Amino acid sequence: MRFNIFKYLCLLALPAVTTSCLDGDPMNMPPDGTSPIVLMTYNPDGGTTVNSGLQYFGNSALLYNPEETTFTATYAATIQGTVNKDVAFTIDTPEEALDDAPDKIAYQMLPDSTYEFVNTTATIKSGEKYAEFQIKFYLDKIDFTKDYMLPVTAVNDAGLPTSSNHGFVYFHVVGNPYAGAYVSTYKLERQTTTGVTIYNQVEDPKILIAEDKEILKQQAGASVFGNPDIKFLLSVNEDNTVNIESDPEAVEAGITITPSSTPSTYDPVNKTFHLYYEYTSSAGLYRRFSEKLVKK
Repeated sequence: MRFNIFKYLCLLALPAVTTSCLDGDPMNMPPDGTSPIVLMTYNPDGGTTVNSGLQYFGNSALLYNPEETTFTATYAATIQGTVNKDVAFTIDTPEEALDDAPDKIAYQMLPDSTYEFVNTTATIKSGEKYAEFQIKFYLDKIDFTKDYMLPVTAVNDAGLPTSSNHGFVYFHVVGNPYAGAYVSTYKLERQTTTGVTIYNQVEDPKILIAEDKEILKQQAGASVFGNPDIKFLLSVNEDNTVNIESDPEAVEAGITITPSSTPSTYDPVNKTFHLYYEYTSSAGLYRRFSEKLVKK
């Protein structure tokens, strides 16, 4: 799943599991075989790209966005192989599938008040490959500090077996107590070839994304630069000091954010971050931030 908070991709890289059905197809779709098998495929734009199951577990993460109260996800039951008749499917959400998670998190079932199936039945016509389903999530009703999952599969009336590796779409929330919406006030010292320009930004909305239960992702200076690649990772220590690390995606884009000399801290009483970080431009000029983030 690609529900984007900063309007850029936030892919959670989770461990893959060994499988005999994947062969490196560029669309991550297992090849047709002589014996038909059912897969649950996840593609927000529709179609049969897999992006599901344990192999692509992180793709179906639900992320917080204060600008949107609902999100509708499109997924499908897909038949690999040939079936010369109509096959009817019905959605199922077995609670025992919570134990499938590869990240060792003890998930709870997503409360049924936080989502609604747009359709729970569909039919793959003879000669066709897939039938689409949709589910609507009420994001403003989900507690994003808790670990929730909604494992979705589909049973069929033809007795076709379901893929053990791609048999579910695991919609899930990774709880992180620091994740969510903040208001940012920051100063940016931007070195130029002739001196230093100072930017002061107040009440700039920010989102801290939960990468996992400890690590968060944040964008830096969005109101000044508008560049989604200027981002970094942070985490809070037991003494409420804050670690700031480079984000691998940002490094690939040529931006390596590092902590400044002033220590970054978190105030648990007021739910406020005091962050000090910087990076160097491609021209060798520094961009130095001092930022206060207050949770909404």
